[in-house]
Amino acid sequence: MTSECFICGDHRPNSLETHHVVPKRYGGSDKPENLVGLCASCHSAIEKLYDDSFYQRLGIEATENESADLGLDVEGTELKPTNTKDRDFHPQSPHVSTENWCLEMTFYQFISYSPDELISGHFPESEHLENQLTEDEEEVISFFKTHGGPLRYWIFPEKPRETPPVAIVLNEIDSEDLPEIASGGQRSIKTDEKLEITSEFQRYHCGYCHSVYTEEEKADLAAHLRVKHRIENPYGTDVQNNPDEYGLLDDNMFSR
Repeated sequence: MTSECFICGDHRPNSLETHHVVPKRYGGSDKPENLVGLCASCHSAIEKLYDDSFYQRLGIEATENESADLGLDVEGTELKPTNTKDRDFHPQSPHVSTENWCLEMTFYQFISYSPDELISGHFPESEHLENQLTEDEEEVISFFKTHGGPLRYWIFPEKPRETPPVAIVLNEIDSEDLPEIASGGQRSIKTDEKLEITSEFQRYHCGYCHSVYTEEEKADLAAHLRVKHRIENPYGTDVQNNPDEYGLLDDNMFSR
């Protein structure tokens, strides 16, 4: 046999399959004149074309032999191990390795089950993981209780008025936490009902991307809303309900 496919001429000497022109189950022999080398695609097509029904239409009956029970040319389709030094020959690796399968199963478990269902007492690291999650949650809650984190606003394309353009957050810090307060600074000092001196800060948050601006950067916030979010009049017709108290959208804002 040659090193090329007998039908398509594909040159793959290491992957050619031996095909019996006359199958052995119909009396074919192993002589060289009855053997041809075919690639896998041509061999499969030939086997489908010249099946048992083809020979039955010709009036040829299969002989009783060891491969007659299978109804296939077992010897003609069997690949034998080949030792080769051909550098172009690369055996095909498994399609899905065990490691990839385990990673995929782990991923599907995390998206299919809640954390409480995944944490099990059968694993020694589960208790540590559960404690770590609890500590992280308590740390976040404590931070927002202490520093008064801003409310989170969501953007609803179908209901744009539910997203305020500007969120003003006031933080009050006890004077005991500020050992020295310079007079005439940026902090506004006031006395509350209990006659305790507190320092009040104002921060301006963009309601769309949560950018933070100080009281001295109100003009920058107005420009940010107009340029990045293209909001000329965020309050629309609700000017009476939402007055522009801080003059953020005033055209003369930049000339102040």
